[in-house]
Amino acid sequence: MGDKAIILKKLRQIANETNNTKLLEKLVDDDFVSSLNKVSSTANKLGFNLVVKEKRNNFYEEINSKISQALMLSYISIYFVNVITGEYIGYSGSKSYNMLKIQESGTDFFVDAQENIDKIIYKDDRERVHEALKREVFIGDIQNNEHYVVNYRLLLNGTPTYVSLKAIRLAEDDNNIIVGVRNIDEQTKQEQEIDRKLKQNITYTNIALALAKNFFTIYYVNVETDEYVEYNLDTEKQKLQKVSSGSKFFDDSIVNAKRLIVPEDLDKFLKAIDKNNLLNALKEKKTFRLSYRQLFNNVPTWVSLIVVTLIHDSTHILFGISNIDDQKKKELELLKEKSFARTDALTGVNNKFSYVEIEDKYNLKIKNKEITSFAVAVCDINNLKLINDTLGHSEGDKYIIDARDTIKSVFKNSKIYRIGGDEFVLILEGEDFINRNKLLEEFKTLNEKNQNTNKAVVACGISDFNPEYDYTLQDVFNRADKAMYKNKEILKNRG
Repeated sequence: MGDKAIILKKLRQIANETNNTKLLEKLVDDDFVSSLNKVSSTANKLGFNLVVKEKRNNFYEEINSKISQALMLSYISIYFVNVITGEYIGYSGSKSYNMLKIQESGTDFFVDAQENIDKIIYKDDRERVHEALKREVFIGDIQNNEHYVVNYRLLLNGTPTYVSLKAIRLAEDDNNIIVGVRNIDEQTKQEQEIDRKLKQNITYTNIALALAKNFFTIYYVNVETDEYVEYNLDTEKQKLQKVSSGSKFFDDSIVNAKRLIVPEDLDKFLKAIDKNNLLNALKEKKTFRLSYRQLFNNVPTWVSLIVVTLIHDSTHILFGISNIDDQKKKELELLKEKSFARTDALTGVNNKFSYVEIEDKYNLKIKNKEITSFAVAVCDINNLKLINDTLGHSEGDKYIIDARDTIKSVFKNSKIYRIGGDEFVLILEGEDFINRNKLLEEFKTLNEKNQNTNKAVVACGISDFNPEYDYTLQDVFNRADKAMYKNKEILKNRG
């Protein structure tokens, strides 16, 4: 509203615009001006600057009425309460509030308020408002502070709506107070939304900084224009720092890759970083990863590239590059140790431990009916004991290696397992399974040739998996083993 001067200015403006001479005369009337000057501080305490206390004539009453109506517009209800007797008179200009059917007058404001709380106030706020509107609490606080404010949610049309109850003492009147209930729903929700976004931004910032610590370089790339910005983490200031930018990310990446990436890893990197390949991969998994070696001070160093799509931004993707050299070297060393543990020291093929592992896997596949066709080939070296006894174990070892080469030269697409001193096993799938009969004939022909050249002679037997009566890999192995011994007898008789 403003103060007395503002009211007078506004009235003069109205009088001039309407050519109201009567009003102009009143504006210079000392009694009229004095009455405006007596507008109570009560309005100030309610959040307004003016209220007319005294009514001297019909004209003053009209002004008073208009001011009062203006005050009431900001409140959904106002009560005049006698704190001594509890009697009260209320007024509401809100249809939604009137629908609550709250008494506009009564003999005890505090009793009626307590009874209405459970009917009209949102359940989560009831206990707090019960306490705040207890007579002794309410009066004690307003006497000490001259005004009293309680914010809570009122059920208007069944919807929790934020309101503010403000009570103030009338000037020079200890017996009466005015209680106004104002709708602050929109204001409160705006403040809550601002607070939520602030907290969200703080959370996102902290997450971004935490993630950024894992990368020495981050690229923010527009997939429509290929424009990009390169960032790294300023550890001292704990914020992302712009390093460079450009307009051709994928072209620049190819140029830099040819200069920085180890030649053995270049082809896989270029294939992965191809724009079409990368975007297709991101459609399926939303995240793409690639490990490769990059030169730092001419030293090959393992790095990891992670590419992710953004949830609320379909035009940009993020590239993060981290140093994983120590981790990768440990992994490779572990793989090497595992490989050594599963490798036959003499021949370099898989050992018996490795065969036991693969046997367990096949048994599970057979049990779950996940496999329908494969074959087992069992091979055994002829005359190995004789060579060891007559020529020594050194020559025997050479003979075993020669036998391995014979097996590898025929069964080119299958893993070989050495499960004994002179015994090897193969599991035939794919191309070797399809051509197994042809390969077995080829093996027999090679054995005949080896018998005439003093090279290793290896007996071989093959058996197919039959899903109707084979329950384990061992069932197939047993038949292949019998077939191998038959072939062994034939080879001995020829020798």
